Amino acid sequence: MTPQDAAKAGLDCLSAMFPFAANGRAMTLQAQEGFVRVVARRDNHLIVGWQAVGASVSELSAAFCQSLEMKACLEDIAGTMHAHPMLSEAVQEAVQEAVQEAVQEALQEALQEALQEALQEAALRALGQAVPI
Repeated sequence: MTPQDAAKAGLDCLSAMFPFAANGRAMTLQAQEGFVRVVARRDNHLIVGWQAVGASVSELSAAFCQSLEMKACLEDIAGTMHAHPMLSEAVQEAVQEAVQEAVQEALQEALQEALQEALQEAALRALGQAVPI
């Protein structure tokens, strides 16, 4: 499932991509064109799709199929050892990028909530009203 397919299906998803230009094995194969992309639900990080373009990406198909069959979450793949230098590192790197994006979104949301609460408390104090505990 692509990010566009997920959106059409009404799923709120995040996606992340890792380019083969930054993959050690792709460099040694002189096959730096292409990428791996993961698509996962935003609410529970369930992986719903993979895309890969480039030389030898068929070698990654077992990892893609296995993660979908086992209903893996981003954290399942991120925590799995991927040997270096291998093309499969791009799978882990894409997942780690998605996890980082999800964490940053959660932190930003928490910061916005905390800021709003602090502003409300400051406004109440300025008006001389009791601040709820």
